[in-house]
Amino acid sequence: MGGRPCGVLVTVLLLPWIRADLTQDVDEYYTAVINLTYVHPTTGQLVSEREELGRYYSAGKLGSVSGVVVHVTSANFTAHDACSPLDAASIPQEPWIALIQHGNCVESVKMRHAANTNASGAVLYSGVAGPASGRLLKMRHKVSQLISVLIGREKGQQIAGLVDNGTRVVMQMSVGSHRPFPYPSINRTSVLFVSVSFIILMIISLAWLVFYYVQRFRYIHAKDLLARRLCSAAQKALDRIPVQTLRPGEQESECCAVCIEPLRPGELVRLLPCRHSFHKPCVDPWLLEQRSCPMCKMDILKHYGLVVCVRSAVRFLRDRPCSGVTLVPRIIDRLITVREAFSRRMHSFCLSYVSQTCQALQSQ
Repeated sequence: MGGRPCGVLVTVLLLPWIRADLTQDVDEYYTAVINLTYVHPTTGQLVSEREELGRYYSAGKLGSVSGVVVHVTSANFTAHDACSPLDAASIPQEPWIALIQHGNCVESVKMRHAANTNASGAVLYSGVAGPASGRLLKMRHKVSQLISVLIGREKGQQIAGLVDNGTRVVMQMSVGSHRPFPYPSINRTSVLFVSVSFIILMIISLAWLVFYYVQRFRYIHAKDLLARRLCSAAQKALDRIPVQTLRPGEQESECCAVCIEPLRPGELVRLLPCRHSFHKPCVDPWLLEQRSCPMCKMDILKHYGLVVCVRSAVRFLRDRPCSGVTLVPRIIDRLITVREAFSRRMHSFCLSYVSQTCQALQSQ
């Protein structure tokens, strides 16, 4: 019973994340049609390329722009990410477009540095190799100062290679088609939902564990207390049972039911109230542990009026009459009943919660 609620809890926790992984970003964007014109450095021929290969950032300006491409560098010529003020010596007097490597700082900083040097527009490309390097980058910050376009890593490095080799590259950007952004992202509603669900389920799980271990501790404590009291009562009863030394001719035909050996003259025997006799070394450990006759099962505690009660061991047994012989089974039965009832309620609650979660996710 204890494993089923835990399995349901794991299922509930996973559902919102599954939903979040399947959600699509609702952002839309305009593609950028880029026209590149340059003289091929090897053949000397004029090359003109026209491709719809980038996208305008929705928070930036939307429009057409043209100019010579400049692969921007920092003032110390160490980076092309425009995270620091640009080298003024590399800025031409004619209209120009900044080619900027993505990363290392937010886009708003890059755009501000480009705008401060009178750039007509900006093109960002990824500088990191990997499975996602060919995808279009997605800006996360508002950059409305310039017309900004995002392109993939390969095309960006191709243009950067031409410019770095001294080739004059003229770029013209114009607005293309209107499209939705295709890449998946985590839905904020699902993130909030899974956070609240996780907190609620953690509280429920913690309460269940506390309840379980409190009951377990109470049972162990009651069992130990009962064992000590029963042992003490059995010792008192044992002190009242007479011991005698067999004389020749007394009970020579009887056997000890514990060791299956005949009773011989000169041996110490205990004569129980039920008139059954046993060797004292054989029957004493039995009576301390079992507290009953090995043959007829007579309860020696009841016979001598030594009824053990441990009301203080477990609260729910307070004010109930209890017998030392039957108390432990009653405690165990009560604990098992309470635990199974709680587990059934927990399982029903989790199943209902899963159903409501699925309905809520489907309605989104």
